[in-house]
Amino acid sequence: MTDEQDEDAQVAGVALFLTSATLDPSAVTKLLGTDPTMAAAPGEDPVALAEGYPDPPGYWTREHECPTECSLDDAVELVLEAYPADSWIWDELDAIADVNLICTVATEAPLQTLLLDPDHMRVLAARHIRLVLRIVGPFLPHSDV
Repeated sequence: MTDEQDEDAQVAGVALFLTSATLDPSAVTKLLGTDPTMAAAPGEDPVALAEGYPDPPGYWTREHECPTECSLDDAVELVLEAYPADSWIWDELDAIADVNLICTVATEAPLQTLLLDPDHMRVLAARHIRLVLRIVGPFLPHSDV
């Protein structure tokens, strides 16, 4: 295995995403103290409705810009620092929605590594945030890896 094949994958995009069948996006905005990039109340998502979903859930999402060289740890830290750390806020969000941190990971080499510091894992768990990885890149047959 060469160094080219075992590089750290880079995060191309990161967003905090909350969703629920009963979600009030304005309540999320009030709790987090920041406006979403996109939001819709239940049954009001125009894209989902156009695609034929009869009763789409509500959602609130805020996208964060990643620097050019952004590791998974960097992306998680970027988002964690953007919001209040008060546990009661995250307990309230957990009670009203599924809370997700979505990281889009761009892979270039056949074998790349994603590492997340245990401290970041603990903070994500304490805030009831599920880490979602969307991996984009070339895919090779298993025998080529």
